[in-house]
Amino acid sequence: MKKDFNQEYKLVLENGTQAIMKVNISVTDYSKADFGKLMSQIASTSRQAYLTIAKELKECSE
Repeated sequence: MKKDFNQEYKLVLENGTQAIMKVNISVTDYSKADFGKLMSQIASTSRQAYLTIAKELKECSE
C-alpha cells in the first residue's frame, strides 16, 4: 500500500511575518506493525529539519 500526505500550513505572527509550512510524506509498504516505529522516525526527522531551519534563520538575523 502507498499513501501520500500533502498538507500546507500558513503561519502568521502578530508583526506580519509569515511562513508557509508544507508537509509532504509518502508512505510505501506500510503495515500496522510498523506504525510506532514510523511515527517515531517521522517525529525525529521533523525535529532535525526544524532545528536546521532555526539555526539558519538565527544566522540570518544576526
